Amino acid sequence: MEKYLAGMSFAVLFFVIAYDLGAWSRFVEPDNPFNSVELVSWVTAAATAVLALLTLFLAKATANMARATSEPQVVASIEVNQWSVIHFDLVVENTGNATAFDVQVKFQKQPVLSEKKSDRPFPFTRVSLLRPGQILTSYLAGFENLEGMKYPVTVSWKRHPNRVARESVSYIIDMNSAEGVSFLGRGSALVQIADEIKKMRNDWKPIASGNRRLDVDTYTQVDRDAKEAELEAWREEVMRKRESGNQ
Repeated sequence: MEKYLAGMSFAVLFFVIAYDLGAWSRFVEPDNPFNSVELVSWVTAAATAVLALLTLFLAKATANMARATSEPQVVASIEVNQWSVIHFDLVVENTGNATAFDVQVKFQKQPVLSEKKSDRPFPFTRVSLLRPGQILTSYLAGFENLEGMKYPVTVSWKRHPNRVARESVSYIIDMNSAEGVSFLGRGSALVQIADEIKKMRNDWKPIASGNRRLDVDTYTQVDRDAKEAELEAWREEVMRKRESGNQ
């Protein structure tokens, strides 16, 4: 609708400018009643009305854009665990720019949890609030429990805690897209750092507890004196060679 109004307004303004420049007189007879100031008034009024409507549409579109940029948007996904490529986490994230309240995540058919979590309730079925950019992660299961499955999920939330109306989004999580996922090394630099620190801790633990001895190569004052004597002898040898060469 806005495109048509914009085209009409430009067409009307074009005719007004053409009339002011005298181009209209080439197509209209001198005694034609439309070739008058009244025609310009009507055309100008029409152009003003169209521009007014366009202004209203623009104001409405601007308000909608401002509201859209300050709304919450919550999504749930099943993603590869950063520590193991064969294990998966349930991730709930607020990708919008406002806080989401009373978040509910409903799977039409819930994924089968790992044996260690089988006696626990399904995670994140209800979250009181999610700040903009906040991410909640919970270990779900191994890939053997999820392989080839499709999970219809509905995520809903409120813009305000006292508001009755809820906003929601529904989609399907297809686990076939996770087949063939692999890492070259560790998934992230933080995981690599954590692994290296863990190795250092494991290497140092028996030493700290006294179960392993350290082979220490010390450098004492005697070693320093011997090194200094070596250097002094080398200097004297160089000086003798230089003096004998000058003679």
